[in-house]
Amino acid sequence: MKTWSIQTCLIEFNPGWSFLASTSRVDRSAPASMPAIRNGKISALTGFRWLAATFVFIYHNRKYWRTTLPDPIDHLLSEFHIGVSLFFILSGFLITSSYGTDPLQSKKEYAKYLLQRLARIYPMYWLILLCFTLDPSFGGGHFNALLFTLGHGFSNQLNLNGIAQAWSLTVEMSYYLLAPVITKLIIKGWRQILALGVTLAASFFFIGITWKAINGNPRSFFTPPLFLIDGTLAGQLLFFVAGAIVFLYPNFLSFVKIPIKKTWLGTLGILATISLSALFHNNLYDQANLHIAGTGFQLIFISFFGMCWIQGLIEETTIQSKIFGSSLLVLLGNASFIFYLIHIAYVNQKIKEYILLPDRNYLLLWGVSCLLYLLIEKPLYRFCRNQIKKWWLINNLPPDAYDSIGFPSWTNWIADRSAVRSPTSPSENRPADLQTSFVRIHRMQTSTHTVPAYLGHFQWHTHNPPPDKAKHSEEKYLTRSCGHCYPAPVDRWP
Repeated sequence: MKTWSIQTCLIEFNPGWSFLASTSRVDRSAPASMPAIRNGKISALTGFRWLAATFVFIYHNRKYWRTTLPDPIDHLLSEFHIGVSLFFILSGFLITSSYGTDPLQSKKEYAKYLLQRLARIYPMYWLILLCFTLDPSFGGGHFNALLFTLGHGFSNQLNLNGIAQAWSLTVEMSYYLLAPVITKLIIKGWRQILALGVTLAASFFFIGITWKAINGNPRSFFTPPLFLIDGTLAGQLLFFVAGAIVFLYPNFLSFVKIPIKKTWLGTLGILATISLSALFHNNLYDQANLHIAGTGFQLIFISFFGMCWIQGLIEETTIQSKIFGSSLLVLLGNASFIFYLIHIAYVNQKIKEYILLPDRNYLLLWGVSCLLYLLIEKPLYRFCRNQIKKWWLINNLPPDAYDSIGFPSWTNWIADRSAVRSPTSPSENRPADLQTSFVRIHRMQTSTHTVPAYLGHFQWHTHNPPPDKAKHSEEKYLTRSCGHCYPAPVDRWP
């Protein structure tokens, strides 16, 4: 079946819309257009992560305020764990909009995608976990492979070990592994994604009972059923699917006329869901997701109203989008992953040994998170992505890009005009207005365009040829960040 680039989909379905990730692919059978994503709206989604992280912080610290707050408020705070669910919905949207089904094009494409996602999660997690492991008062120097691989998140007994909140990273990584397939199945139809959910849940359950039959499954891997629903991708899949639907089917509410903006529908709906979840409580210490019925209730309504909320932040200009898009909240949103990793467990406990403020160190933890983000996480993530790009580039060069001893001949590989044409389209001439342009790959660019399969996707910018390259003014070059040039066979021009 023919596939269209997202730019083509936008022109076909809704010419006025702009789009973030121009490298993604969407099957032509997709029944809806792509959502409008502009810089301000993306900033609003980044700031929205601050709110989700704050929900989780309040949930984990509610026990300290239980004796001072009215019981109805305590019941509400017991449901603020939905911050994690909002993270999952947002993750489903962002991964689908950024990658689509591109990783399924080849094994190397999938490997690149997976390495990029590993680089997002593991470095900071490993750094904090390493400190935990080496600290005599905590890890005691005992290396646990399950903790470092996030495999402990599949065990009902071990999932809160180490960095307790990292159980959700296991769910996140599980989604990353299947995200391209999930996107493809959503495009095909709801029956396919439902079949995947049932298959995933049945597989996890079968592994759990088989393990129990063999040796009793003493660590409770993939069991009991409530843990599978509340603590693994098998049960949390709907949240990620909801986020993906926001991207793939932005008109999912077009069948009904809504009297208020989607932003406020989502906000009020989430608050109502939290309030009604208290009906499942048996006492002040209970919460809805400890009951199968309560978990199902939240899966459905948090998914739906979370979709509305995110869609509203993307499309609508409201006071919320302005607040979430402010510079301060964007910074806090970018630092929210570190905040999530340190707001309880090891780092927070170490900080509380020296200082404990009335707000349970909320502001202090955000300050530490921002510093760690700016000084460590951001540079480290950038470094990892650059290494992945270099690996991808070197492993996808055409054979004649290497010299006699096997190294890329960046400075000497100057091909004639015929060599610059795409091997798949030898008769295609380059546009005249681009014959004198140069294309540079930079580490800090934002616009992405498609190049031939063996070159992958890179950051493209056109420049006039430097004076010393004037004699090659009819050639087109890709320039690495190191400054060396080589001509690029091109079959799709940016």
